[in-house]
Amino acid sequence: IMHNLNNILVNKTAVAEALDYLDFLATNYPDPFHLLIYGDMFRLINRNRDAANKYREGAEMAEPGNRAGLRCLTSLAEIYLAEKKYGPAELAVEQVLESWPDDTVGLGLAVELYMATEEHDKLKACARRLVKLVPNSAAGHRAMARCLLAEGHANKAKQHASRARELQGRKTGA
Repeated sequence: IMHNLNNILVNKTAVAEALDYLDFLATNYPDPFHLLIYGDMFRLINRNRDAANKYREGAEMAEPGNRAGLRCLTSLAEIYLAEKKYGPAELAVEQVLESWPDDTVGLGLAVELYMATEEHDKLKACARRLVKLVPNSAAGHRAMARCLLAEGHANKAKQHASRARELQGRKTGA
């Protein structure tokens, strides 16, 4: 879907037509999935406030267990984190993890949030779960290193930090 949305960006007329179509869908067939795609389109054209409104709408109308509603919440959290609005970001992240405790996107966002807000206990719990679910998570290992170092476990912290650097090197092609 993101590939198709990116292709639309090449043509300004197509962007306007896509927004009109997405507005038609969201208005006439309100559904978390339609609102998720509408929000994604707004993000691609740097209209984050509009994107946040669509994601919020989609999350609010989603039934428990609805994956599109979940992605509306994670996308909303990403916007808030980018804007350093940690209170609203935390609300979105907590909603995600309440319904989907093992969602790796939500856990990654929680790690990012709790690193920024320096909430050690929450950071450690989320980082531990993330590393357990995704052993190759550089962010998870980096967060574990930070927590372990703060607790005085320098050797264990060093292991996690080394693993994070190794994984980050693979990701960037180094």
